[in-house]
Amino acid sequence: MKTTPQLRVLFFDVFGTCVAQRTPVADELWRAAREALESDVSSISSEVRTKATKISYEQWFEFGGEWNKGGSKFVRDSIAKHSTVDWRAVDKHRLELLPKLLAHRASK
Repeated sequence: MKTTPQLRVLFFDVFGTCVAQRTPVADELWRAAREALESDVSSISSEVRTKATKISYEQWFEFGGEWNKGGSKFVRDSIAKHSTVDWRAVDKHRLELLPKLLAHRASK
């Protein structure tokens, strides 16, 4: 008698392990900040412009890590509360978290 092999599957999270996420985030934050600071039509106040000009690439890299931690906490809390995660809510949370983190950084 011929037997059919059982399907075996392994799932694991690769975000941040196999997929580098902090460098692309830092690259984009650095690029967007430089572009805004160099724009002739940008309405950035001189106070914000001065602060933003002093932010190094390494600080943007660190900021990307903070942003990721905020999203990870949301996921953990969601799993603890609901035993599942609505990934659309995670994306929405990350989008809402970004200006809050930027404002917090600006106040330092």
